[in-house]
Amino acid sequence: MKIRNILGGVVIGGLSIAIGTYSIFDVFDNPKPKNLPNQTEITKQVPDKTEETKFKSFKKQDKTEDQYLFGVLINTNDLDLKNKDNVRTVYRFLRSRNINPCYLYVASGPNQNIECAIYYVNQDSSLEGISKALDQIKLRIYPSDTILVYLTSNSKEDIKLSDSSVVSYNKLNEMVIGTGIKNIEILAGDVNQQTLERIVEKPYKNKMQNSK
Repeated sequence: MKIRNILGGVVIGGLSIAIGTYSIFDVFDNPKPKNLPNQTEITKQVPDKTEETKFKSFKKQDKTEDQYLFGVLINTNDLDLKNKDNVRTVYRFLRSRNINPCYLYVASGPNQNIECAIYYVNQDSSLEGISKALDQIKLRIYPSDTILVYLTSNSKEDIKLSDSSVVSYNKLNEMVIGTGIKNIEILAGDVNQQTLERIVEKPYKNKMQNSK
């Protein structure tokens, strides 16, 4: 009788260990999805979702009176080293003021936002690339938000992009207005830190307290 009880205990104990081990590996291999709307940690892309569905799934759910700052940094000539430096300067300035990198879109070949993988924040410095960035922002914004568009070219007429396509300044402005954002700031040419300070001084909701 005692032997039977001992054997029964061993069998039950073995099953418990096996089930526990399976549960651990199951959780490890099939983690529960996390909702990461505003985090900056690098996450894997989701290949089984369309871009539009993916962006909608991460759209912020905050009240409309909360203002967010979006940035689109456009390098109009990838071969110009000064342009590359200017894009880097603007990006680093915005990050130094704690703007969440997942709100900063970069249309530039030599410059890449490597701090955010939740959204497709990197695009080609072409008309198509700019359009994609603005289309993605359109899915995330509220009219009360602000968008900062930085152009390395200071042309107020035709702007020649890196893929040799040409867009007029007025056309670009219309594209930005098409996002639905009311507060639009377009900067061009050399970086003016005082102007940038004026734009980022508002208490935007996407300022991160612990950003470096």
